[in-house]
Amino acid sequence: MGADEVIPDGPGKGLLAFSSGTAILDLNGYSEAINGFGSSTSSSVVDDMAAGGSSTLTVGNADTTSSFAGVIKNTTGTVNLVKIGAGTLTLAGANTYNGSTTINGGVLAISPAQQGGGSYSLADGATLGINVSYPATATVPMSDLTLGNSADTTVAFNFSGNPSASVAHVTAINLTANGGANAVTLKVTFNAGVTVGQYPLIQYPSGSIGGIGFSAFKLAPLPSYLNAVLVNNTANNSIDLNVTAAPWVE
Repeated sequence: MGADEVIPDGPGKGLLAFSSGTAILDLNGYSEAINGFGSSTSSSVVDDMAAGGSSTLTVGNADTTSSFAGVIKNTTGTVNLVKIGAGTLTLAGANTYNGSTTINGGVLAISPAQQGGGSYSLADGATLGINVSYPATATVPMSDLTLGNSADTTVAFNFSGNPSASVAHVTAINLTANGGANAVTLKVTFNAGVTVGQYPLIQYPSGSIGGIGFSAFKLAPLPSYLNAVLVNNTANNSIDLNVTAAPWVE
């Protein structure tokens, strides 16, 4: 790219599609907004190759829902990602960009393959989804995770198998929960059942939760056959799900 905002976006505009093979969008230190992603493969790349440059990719105009199968990275510059609109953006690749991730609306769904380690922030009403495949052994590293300002936010964990009892699937060095008591909903879905046990969801190595602390968190309703509660595991610096009854798989 050679300038800011050169790809048409907004109502009536299309999606950013990648050709087959290794197709690269080099932001080159510029910023761009798109409705969403069209066709892509695991070889598709969004990058910033401008030395010392900083680019912002904004996705979700026109309330678009889309997914990207490729990789977002910053080879020499910095890529920041902003999710806008009421739709869902799913990032399936092993993204390594280390700029900020801002969810201003809708849902951003990622997986523990995302390893950039930058900061994440959720605006009021926004959702961060964590899709965890079995065996669940990896975590999404974050320098900061800031949840909301004055109203509700959601972090949704979607497990394809039993979660790990030893690895939290989000590790936020600095965790801040705003918005008042019960303002942050942790939604947990088990697509292949779960066994009784205690499972770390979010680890906060700093040793404390900013904002109003653990009282900001609440557990979304679970199936009637499943009993579980949230636990602030101060010995492990983590927010855990303690499953006390799981009679059968879902």
